[in-house]
Amino acid sequence: MNDWQKILDLVVYEKMESDKWTENPLIKRAAEYLYSILLCLKKDFKTGKMPIQEEIKKIVTPITDDIVKGIYGRCKILGLSDITYRVVVIQKTKYLFQNKAIKDYINSPSFYKRHQIKKYDLKMLHGIVCKDIFQNMGNSYKGRTSIWVGMEVDAEDDAGGVWSDSTIQVESRSIIKLAIISTDILAYDGYVFNMLRDDSSAIRESIKEIYRPFLVEYYIDQKEFGEKQSTFLQQMYHEKGWYQATLADEVTDIDAEKFVTFEGIFVHSASPVEYESKKLVIQDRRVDCDALDAINSTYNMNEVDCASDTEIQKELEKLFEGVSFQVARVYKVGNGNCIYNYGKKGNKEKRFFYDIGFDMQVHIGADPKIMEKKYKGALQNIRGSIAHCIILSHWDEDHFRGCVYAKKSCFDIKWIAPNIKNSEKKGNAKRLLLYLYRIGSLMVVERETAREIIIQNSIKSRMTLYVGKGKRGTDSKITNCNCQGIAIRMENDTVPYGKIRCLMQGDVPYMSLPLQANFVRENPYEYLVAPHHGAEMDCSLLRKAVKKDGQTVICCTGNVKENRPEKNHLCELKNCYDDVKFTAQAQRYIQLELRKKNHMKIF
Repeated sequence: MNDWQKILDLVVYEKMESDKWTENPLIKRAAEYLYSILLCLKKDFKTGKMPIQEEIKKIVTPITDDIVKGIYGRCKILGLSDITYRVVVIQKTKYLFQNKAIKDYINSPSFYKRHQIKKYDLKMLHGIVCKDIFQNMGNSYKGRTSIWVGMEVDAEDDAGGVWSDSTIQVESRSIIKLAIISTDILAYDGYVFNMLRDDSSAIRESIKEIYRPFLVEYYIDQKEFGEKQSTFLQQMYHEKGWYQATLADEVTDIDAEKFVTFEGIFVHSASPVEYESKKLVIQDRRVDCDALDAINSTYNMNEVDCASDTEIQKELEKLFEGVSFQVARVYKVGNGNCIYNYGKKGNKEKRFFYDIGFDMQVHIGADPKIMEKKYKGALQNIRGSIAHCIILSHWDEDHFRGCVYAKKSCFDIKWIAPNIKNSEKKGNAKRLLLYLYRIGSLMVVERETAREIIIQNSIKSRMTLYVGKGKRGTDSKITNCNCQGIAIRMENDTVPYGKIRCLMQGDVPYMSLPLQANFVRENPYEYLVAPHHGAEMDCSLLRKAVKKDGQTVICCTGNVKENRPEKNHLCELKNCYDDVKFTAQAQRYIQLELRKKNHMKIF
């Protein structure tokens, strides 16, 4: 089937509600494209350029002037939009597109060249739609679309930000990220998730082929705050709501008395990642009930069912049966987590990512070309990777954002990840989760109960997933999303080294690990990927551990002034391990040999 025929299926799909046509940017673009083809056919038929047989002339009749004008007139009387009119015309003439002679004529290279129209590739359509969405958002101050912003804070969780002297500090960073969505995004995502829900849908595979989860957010620099901005963000943080907003160019004159404005960077990624300097203009007003209902219904986490631990265990044992994991590559991605694990079964190779992250926040404001050059090696490796599975520790972007740079096929492999609560304002994460879940790629792990899930790969090799428990004591300012994440223990029985154990913690603090993983019983692991990029936390378990010849990697920028790593955490690790390295010291990654001791190498 040709691309334009698949696009036709999107427009004429019987279950598509007519009142959603004008709201859906995908249907809008598809209808415009097909209508342009229809007009070209009409022109060629009238001028006699179409080499069409006499017996199919009646098929072309629906695109005569009288018929088309009649449809247009009825649409105007009913107050329907031009997009609705075009959709109705295409639906009335769909059998025209199904005729073999006409299909062959449209498929000829001369057709597009003669009429000077661009031929759409099905895979191009998503990129075109995203470009429209982002352009409309960037010019929303001119009234092109409605947008809403909110701080990414769990409504049930007070961790992550602290105010003092009217100044916000988020994990000691000066850059703050706001979630941002628009009416176009809600219409597009809602349509996609609805179409993917129906396994019997004739267009499900086309939607799956078109759509790639995109990321969009707004970053503001605390250094640019005045008292009004700080006070408003404090309000936003405590109320944990969505606010009406618009984006405008830097040169746009904004009424400072009427609005709260910020200077910042609008970041969006379908492919490639784009960075735009934009003013964020916020009305000091929460969204209305209709908008809130639209947001909550589009990204409704109650529709996601968690898999049982047994189902997850069986899936991973099936995937990694007989595999001995030999190498873990901890990529240099800033204060983010991205670990590529490599194993073998005989001559066959198996690979999986434990997190596929990339840190954006510490680099916002820098030249994007310089930033991506700094992490070029890791990004190239992510782009060229062939993984069989992705296991996410949790749904913070510095642990999954690298998927933007990966091949589209990375969404078709098996993903294992914790669930997300409705109360968490994680627009990008929820978009990715729902897409993966709807296409059948994602198995969701229930949070809140600390436990272990053991995967016996082979007689001498095993993997254990540790699900963390809620925040405790001095770790109370670390979010539940972090504490209730997934840590991974890799273990090999070797000769002559005995057991080689590697613990990779994501952002799960030491005190949130289940008892089966703690350092009192195990002492230090031969290899440790330290939690939360070396952030401040309770490290008392490290003091109880007996010192061994262990080696530690901290996934961070090595900027102690920004607590990456935090001084006390770094000190405790050095007291417990012989060798402590930062990923910032590498060009691409730090490699751990999972079948040998003291074989941590920097590349």
